Amino acid sequence: MSQLPTLTTFPVLPNVPLQQPRHRQTRGALVSGYDVHMSRAHPGHKPMDPEILKQMLFAMGATEDTLGEVLERNNQWWDRTFAKGNGTLPSLGKKPELNDPAVLYVDIPGTDYSIRIWDGGMASRRQYCIDYFDTRRNTPINKPDGFDIYPVGMSGPGFLAFNGPLISWEEAMRVEHQHLRPGAEKFSAPEGSHLALRRHGHPDLVFEVPLRRTPAPAYQLVQPAPRPHVGRR
Repeated sequence: MSQLPTLTTFPVLPNVPLQQPRHRQTRGALVSGYDVHMSRAHPGHKPMDPEILKQMLFAMGATEDTLGEVLERNNQWWDRTFAKGNGTLPSLGKKPELNDPAVLYVDIPGTDYSIRIWDGGMASRRQYCIDYFDTRRNTPINKPDGFDIYPVGMSGPGFLAFNGPLISWEEAMRVEHQHLRPGAEKFSAPEGSHLALRRHGHPDLVFEVPLRRTPAPAYQLVQPAPRPHVGRR
């Protein structure tokens, strides 16, 4: 089995039948914002056929008279999506650059290994990505034999309520270990989790997944309060 592709985000089209145009469009060719951005990032990108794009717009609820309006809304969505990824499609679990200053490290005593923690595009899911890193060779590695990361108790805002070790994304998708590309394996855990690296013959190495600073909610929270005891009358 080959290595899993990086996950990307696409708009969801409603499950409605395609509408046939009442007459052939005479305006200029339709251009998708997705194709515009992809062509900038990848010069060899092949744009979508205009007729296929038109049918997609009809599936999104457009009529012949509102094609331009629906296309503009869709292109604005793509503009925002690519802006979040600095000109590329946002992805989940992408490995960080080696010199990324935002990456956090937990050194593993007695080894040349560290545990890396990075954003991985998981902010909206309130999680972080985790992997193993060879500090001597300066490269990510797959999970070493005999190394496992476990949740510790009822910890943090995003505690993991199970007793087993963390399962990598690849293992969860049934990718056999011998087919893993070196350094491709990764894990994830909720913000604020307390985790422990466990190795036979070594004490647990306990660490905390960081919490992101989040803006104040746009609503007022009402806190539950005890009700004064009222005796029967």
